[in-house]
Amino acid sequence: SNRDVDSEFAGSIMMALARVFPISERSAVNVLGSFNVENATVFEEKEDFEKGWHVRHSKEKRGESDDGAENGKGFNAMVPCLGYEFYSTFWGLQKVFTDPQGTILPSRGKLSNTEAFAQFTSFASDVRTVLAALE
Repeated sequence: SNRDVDSEFAGSIMMALARVFPISERSAVNVLGSFNVENATVFEEKEDFEKGWHVRHSKEKRGESDDGAENGKGFNAMVPCLGYEFYSTFWGLQKVFTDPQGTILPSRGKLSNTEAFAQFTSFASDVRTVLAALE
């Protein structure tokens, strides 16, 4: 598909740039600490997620698949269903990656040191949960 070709092309460009520029190159470093804080990740509500899972699960029972593979040999068969809790935890991490200074760091004055530490601890726990599930 076109999306696969675009991803492959972007990857090859990144590899070429990594070979050309030295590791000390600062052009890709966010020196000012600017983040796109208006970026919002919207994910499904629990009811919509579960409804979609039931549709996928019933197709798998009949030997059908969304990716064109038959009898559970496609991509969906390789990925275990981890449930809505994992789904919301995984996509919830995006909030911190979008605005770390406003979510886990006390640097902007929004959070006290105690609140920032609690937020960071929760974030670290969520990262460990996601990494353990993806192993």
